[in-house]
Amino acid sequence: MSGLISDEARTWIGRDYGSRTISVGRNDIARFAIAMGIDDPVHFDAGAARDAGHRDVLAPPNFVSALGAMSQLFVPRSQLRDDGLVGEQYPPLPVKRVLVGEIELVFHHEICAGDEITVSKKLVDMREREGRDGTPMVMIDIERRYTDQAGGLVAEERYSVIVR
Repeated sequence: MSGLISDEARTWIGRDYGSRTISVGRNDIARFAIAMGIDDPVHFDAGAARDAGHRDVLAPPNFVSALGAMSQLFVPRSQLRDDGLVGEQYPPLPVKRVLVGEIELVFHHEICAGDEITVSKKLVDMREREGRDGTPMVMIDIERRYTDQAGGLVAEERYSVIVR
């Protein structure tokens, strides 16, 4: 291998990015559902959601991905690097491209309008490997946890980022 992961980059393994709490609104859920092509009324109408046994307008399961993005990526321009990435998002690596690899989501309970969801993020591992074309790359494993206003675990997400 080419040694893309420096000692400085290795210090990022185990890095805790902290957490951010996001208020979930009915319009947030409706916009996400529309973007996903979902038209079930439980995602738009509080009455329909309550009639179906939910507390309020129900977020589709993959809505947690939008919360993850909101928690880390919606920042002022001053916090962006020259390449457009959020500063301090990835370890210092000599690469030019970033791709998302495998994503694993485990859902524990629903998210409804009015919830306050806290998203925490941690870099859990990093390893070097060779791509199919022989190009060296680094795989970064990241974990996110989503908890509600009562501290209950809503979802767990583990995903890989491929940097080349």
